[in-house]
Amino acid sequence: MLFHPSLLPPLHFFIPSCIVRPESHDADLTRVIFAVKSDMSWRLPLSIQCVIGIILAVGALFLPESPRHLIATGQDEDGLRVIAALHGLDEDDELVLAEFKEIEEVVEADVSSKRVWEK
Repeated sequence: MLFHPSLLPPLHFFIPSCIVRPESHDADLTRVIFAVKSDMSWRLPLSIQCVIGIILAVGALFLPESPRHLIATGQDEDGLRVIAALHGLDEDDELVLAEFKEIEEVVEADVSSKRVWEK
């Protein structure tokens, strides 16, 4: 996937923090939960997981359609619009057009190749 050059510095900071920080939070939470000697030792983690799952399920309703799916089904204008919106750029931006062309080529290659599981 292509990234707009303006996004690269924030991404360099964000990716390592996502990899390192959750482990320390998990360790702290595990120590707290093991110290609890009641039903809350299993109810609390289950509740946290359920809340996160509900947030993800509701959030998924607001996600745009996949540009690859839109392009594969012949909705090129919508695919281009979604790519532009994801990058926060205009539809005629060089980066948006390059990614659109890349997706279009991959979709065409998938359609033209005969996959084993479709025989």
